[in-house]
Amino acid sequence: MGVTFEKVRETDRVDFELITKWDNDEAIKYLIRPNFYEGEIEEASALELFENFQKSDGKYLYMILLDGEKVGYVSLDSKFPMLYQKQHQTGWISICIGEADYRHLGVGQAAMLFIEQLGKALRLERLELGVFEYNEKAIAFYDKMGYQEIGRIDDFVYYQGAWHKDIRMEKWL
Repeated sequence: MGVTFEKVRETDRVDFELITKWDNDEAIKYLIRPNFYEGEIEEASALELFENFQKSDGKYLYMILLDGEKVGYVSLDSKFPMLYQKQHQTGWISICIGEADYRHLGVGQAAMLFIEQLGKALRLERLELGVFEYNEKAIAFYDKMGYQEIGRIDDFVYYQGAWHKDIRMEKWL
């Protein structure tokens, strides 16, 4: 199994279409995207993702490839405005294995190691992430990867008729 990473170029709309497909996947969209309103989550828009990425400063976005096939994405934002602990030299990370057939094969672990190496190369001191309290598999995964809980934000995300906490985790590099 060969996991590689390809930087998303801000002019590559094809990658943004693929990311949007994954972000709107019924099986995972409530696990990877916050719903800040009661009711159904809004559909992600490729154009909106594309335009937001073009305006972003300090965001690194990579496609995850397994044997040459795009199966997900990983990102690091060195200027994320909503950190739980606003400490200097911190990056916000996120990961999505969008293709269901490629989950639980070690792709996520390879992606996390890649993004941690990127953080080190950027001279970041710590990484922070958020995971919804009902995403128990992801919480266990991040724990296994050495991330520790640093706090919880009450009533952060709406899912299945109720408000849930966002768990914030960190890892020092």
